Amino acid sequence: MKYLFFMLMLSFSFSECDNLNLLQCSSNSDCEWTEDINNYSCSGFSQNQCYQYEGCDWTLSYGGSYGSWSHTCSGSYQIDDSYCQENPNPPTCDEMTEFQCVSDQDCNWIEDITTGSCSSLGSYDCNSTSDCNWTCTQWGSWYSWICYGYACTGGTYQTDYSYCEENAYLLGDINSDFIVNILDIIDLVQLILNLESNNLGDINQDELINILDVIMLVAIIMDE
Repeated sequence: MKYLFFMLMLSFSFSECDNLNLLQCSSNSDCEWTEDINNYSCSGFSQNQCYQYEGCDWTLSYGGSYGSWSHTCSGSYQIDDSYCQENPNPPTCDEMTEFQCVSDQDCNWIEDITTGSCSSLGSYDCNSTSDCNWTCTQWGSWYSWICYGYACTGGTYQTDYSYCEENAYLLGDINSDFIVNILDIIDLVQLILNLESNNLGDINQDELINILDVIMLVAIIMDE
């Protein structure tokens, strides 16, 4: 029974880059989206064809001498042949955006946001900080257009130093041999059947170990 369950897991098919839509492709660091949009003329289409394409218009036009008139298909239409393909140079963890980082099993997004007071900033830092303003705080008593003192105002500001880093542990490495392979799939199936827990087996990070983690682990191994 255990081996039958294991073979069923291996029989699942997994999406390659060319099966992903724009959102899925953009969130997968191993894939890249290639935009391929082409424009075509509606000229030559029949009435039925003309109505099938957005941007085409079945119009009445003057046909030449003696006041003859005819219908033609005018305008242009687009065909979007954009596609997702394997990224030949996938970014490392430290090159990823937050969206890519949280979607990658091997990376971890570290949130590092600091808060400071605008009053502690000089003119250059103040002007380059969106939440702060370099303003005059002391106008001349006789000449109100002369400022005798400036300061940075605006309350507090935040600086985002968040970054993406490689996981210190290898997710999916159930037997801790620093290699993710079929042996880890076998161990993961055993964990599920025995109702045991292991953080390295929670591949999709939903705090549960189940068949979904087996599917994702097989996909990871197949992609390597």
